[in-house]
Amino acid sequence: MQQMAEERGFYLIRTSLLPWIVCFAASLFFFYEFIQGNMFASIADNIMKDFHIQADKMAYLSSIYYLSNVIFLFIAGILLDRFSTKKTILVAMFLCVLSTFLLAYAHSFYLALFCRFITGIGSAFCFLGPIRIASRWFPPQRMALVTGAIVTMAMTGGMLAQYPLTKLVIQVGWRDSLHWVGWLGIVMLMFMFYWIKDKPEDIVERPRRENSLLSTAKMAYLNLQTWRAALYTSLMNMAVAVFGAMMGSLYLMQRLGVSKEEAAIVNSMLFLGAIIGGPLIGWCSDKLGLRVLPMRIGAIASLLTILGILYLPVSLGMMTVLFFYWAFLRHRKSSAMLSWQKAVLRP
Repeated sequence: MQQMAEERGFYLIRTSLLPWIVCFAASLFFFYEFIQGNMFASIADNIMKDFHIQADKMAYLSSIYYLSNVIFLFIAGILLDRFSTKKTILVAMFLCVLSTFLLAYAHSFYLALFCRFITGIGSAFCFLGPIRIASRWFPPQRMALVTGAIVTMAMTGGMLAQYPLTKLVIQVGWRDSLHWVGWLGIVMLMFMFYWIKDKPEDIVERPRRENSLLSTAKMAYLNLQTWRAALYTSLMNMAVAVFGAMMGSLYLMQRLGVSKEEAAIVNSMLFLGAIIGGPLIGWCSDKLGLRVLPMRIGAIASLLTILGILYLPVSLGMMTVLFFYWAFLRHRKSSAMLSWQKAVLRP
């Protein structure tokens, strides 16, 4: 009798924790991809010196990541609909790890471009994959909180790519630093292989009507809510693309006359604010049942904050506060992501 009670207790613990473990394992891909996408803020000046390039070519090297991302996002959606989400995530993660090692050994600018292009392909799956996994393990009423947690994992990776990576680059150089990033990816890949599950074992999916590719595309791209959510999310994410991913540290070094380490600390506030703001706003959104109002407030407050960052004569400490507040407000977009996920990625 006691043994049955213990087994039942273990089963309840396992069933309550397993969805979070599975989603944590899947979100490690998002975490790793945000290291990849934002590490140029820490190594941009080193790469420019090593490859003897100017800011224009550095912009090419950064933008090709987003180019391949945009090209393969639609393909990523098709693959995730047609094939195992776990296998798709693992293949994409493997490509990211492989491209990291290749970039560490690259001495040609064009090989570096190729590596960043491959990394961008992998990044096309880094949000879609974990969200699709989460939608199978959690009920819809909890998805805002879960989405916030997944985005928080990504922001943690982005934060790791700022000051910690900057310190590592100063100590061992950017190439050896990328070796460490690559080995970290291998460890994560093994963890993901073991823990990611496509869906709960006791869930039998209902057979669904197979739509043609054209009808599916019409359903997604002619949905006005999809376009609104996508436009809002892309504009609110522009901060990470410009400041967090590449130019933040360089901008702060020139604007405030601070060291690279100090600039990296300020830039990391873009991600610390998101780490705190993502789950908190998601939880509040779930509790209040409101999606649009928090997004509107966040957009207006974010605009005022970025104007202060760009034009007000502020100290290093005040700039740190503004970066944190900006990121915190920006992650009211979690509810927009959720709305988009419900409309487009319904399993």
